[in-house]
Amino acid sequence: MSIAVRLGQVRITPEGRVGGHDAGATLVRRLLRVFPGAQVVGPPARRSEGVDVVPLTELDGARTWSSTWTSSTRSPSGRPSGLGAQTLR
Repeated sequence: MSIAVRLGQVRITPEGRVGGHDAGATLVRRLLRVFPGAQVVGPPARRSEGVDVVPLTELDGARTWSSTWTSSTRSPSGRPSGLGAQTLR
């Protein structure tokens, strides 16, 4: 089984590293460190020393566990919803 991490606005630097110091970027870096060989979902597809980026359409759903993280937003009731995860199968 392979691991895929998807964060809506993850930024990959030209050097192939996860850019930014916000909570989402830190989470992606930690997941990539904990799960060696994990891939980041997003366009365009590319390989680098630290990160493999693959489009969602190229993932094999039968063999990949994917976690989608959403950024902090406000719910319709006005309360912060925080960083949330959705597991896709």
